[in-house]
Amino acid sequence: MVKQKDEFRTYDSLEDSVRDYGLFLQENKRYRPLLDAKTLDGQIDALAGSGYATDSKYGDKIRGIIEGKTFKELIG
Repeated sequence: MVKQKDEFRTYDSLEDSVRDYGLFLQENKRYRPLLDAKTLDGQIDALAGSGYATDSKYGDKIRGIIEGKTFKELIG
């Protein structure tokens, strides 16, 4: 594990944050496989393999969130 101090963006609203995240993914070609994936599993695998996170369990954790009760309640 390596500690790293970095800067983070701040937003006036959730909508601004989501919009900027979408632009970030579109403007970085390393995320092209994520955007080209046809299934949710494909998208998760592509994001996990893109270098977005250094956690080797990142894809599994995202799947756990999506399959969790809170997320299912949120999306109805």
